Amino acid sequence: MTTQTRFVEQCDLSEIHEAIKAGRIDREKGLIRDVKLMGLESNNGRRYKQPDPALFEGVAMRIDHHGKEGGPDMPTDPSFKDIWATAQNVKTSPSGVRGDVKYNPHHPMMESILWWAENAPTVGGFSPITWGLWNTVGGETVIDIMKVESVDLVDRPATTNGFYEQEQTMDPKEVLKLQESLLAKTSEATTLTTDLATKTAEAVKLATDLEATTKRANEAEGKLAAESAAKLASERRGSREKLINDAALPADIVTAEFREAVVNAADDKTATLLVETVKQAHGSPKSVTSDAGTAKPVESFETAKAAGLFDYSKGSV
Repeated sequence: MTTQTRFVEQCDLSEIHEAIKAGRIDREKGLIRDVKLMGLESNNGRRYKQPDPALFEGVAMRIDHHGKEGGPDMPTDPSFKDIWATAQNVKTSPSGVRGDVKYNPHHPMMESILWWAENAPTVGGFSPITWGLWNTVGGETVIDIMKVESVDLVDRPATTNGFYEQEQTMDPKEVLKLQESLLAKTSEATTLTTDLATKTAEAVKLATDLEATTKRANEAEGKLAAESAAKLASERRGSREKLINDAALPADIVTAEFREAVVNAADDKTATLLVETVKQAHGSPKSVTSDAGTAKPVESFETAKAAGLFDYSKGSV
């Protein structure tokens, strides 16, 4: 069960005492730095969740509680004249909430407060008044602070060692308002989480689609390159075959090796020179020297090649 309740907690002036000893007080600026404003554990078994420090930022710090917490001799409503400081630069720590105390050096009680803090810090202390939602978890009461009214400076009986809390019923309208705010924030967080999951799934799908598209593009590019190379090879073979046919060389010279040499020549110029060389050698036979030392005419492609008239393998004649 979750219940909206008003809580009053108290800790002594030892924090100001320690700040004075450590030199964290600036009397010219009216500032006491890094003071514990509220703890997270209470002696009666209650535990506070780590609160949002923004709830404490700029909160008024008064002298004594008012209304029910202040007793019958105190006014029901707090008075402006009782404000002696405000909380600033509030932050969380493992032990609770800490911040700077920006005090009014001209407040009639200010020097008295500093004297008690320096000389007898256990006679009084800070007592935040907060509103929160509480429920029981594993036999322990856990409190989630939703609102901070003030951080008051009060005296403390010697029998209260550490913290004390008081409960008070909150206005149902205020409870409903806070619960609606909490539900709205929870719903917003759920929506953001869902949106994040959806966008993450979309990003994964886009990455997968991109990978598949890239693979198809690479395959298409490879296929196109292969088709282009095959087309060029076919066109080259056709033009080289035509070159051989147009030369009207004797059949015994146009061997398979000769055809491949012409077809695979480095360029058209080399292929043409190769054909012309063989044609000229056949038409006007050149003499080559045999092993026996006698001359014989160039009668075939093989004879010309053996004679070293050209070297088609290097694409040049």
